[in-house]
Amino acid sequence: MAHNQDMNTQTGSDSAAAQDSSARTLGEFWTELLEKPPAHPGQLLLEAGGNSLVAVMLGNRIELTYGARPSMEQLLSLSFTELCVWCDARRPQ
Repeated sequence: MAHNQDMNTQTGSDSAAAQDSSARTLGEFWTELLEKPPAHPGQLLLEAGGNSLVAVMLGNRIELTYGARPSMEQLLSLSFTELCVWCDARRPQ
């Protein structure tokens, strides 16, 4: 049973590391495109000064990195943290 707990802890640890990695990667994209990092985890792309062109460029980078592309609606309506979760769910195993 202790072995299973260790595996669960490791899995949780791996999940947190993946999320940190997505946040770091997405944060780099965000900063390059908007010339500033996200002000807070709940910030929306439009709120940060982005527009539809920036959303397309962000979508391109996400697709190249994660192999899937969020819709324009998702790019404009999901917060920075929600986009990180979206990317984590599509991370290649």
